[in-house]
Amino acid sequence: MFGLWSRKTVEPAADAQAGGGEIAFTVENAAAVDSTFADWKKRGLNILQEPVQMDFGVTFVVTDPDGHRLRVFVPATA
Repeated sequence: MFGLWSRKTVEPAADAQAGGGEIAFTVENAAAVDSTFADWKKRGLNILQEPVQMDFGVTFVVTDPDGHRLRVFVPATA
């Protein structure tokens, strides 16, 4: 899957210093989103967006220690 966001409308807002990339990981269900979020939060990753329902599914965003944006999501069912 390949997705494009406008820098002006991406959620959470993009940081011009961090570049424009984001790596997304698909998981099997909302429980996996929540458990991955809890694990990554416990590991100290910087939280940009807590789990939230968006038009494409349930998602959250963190940055790793090098500042890369990492998104975990479960796609919404059609």
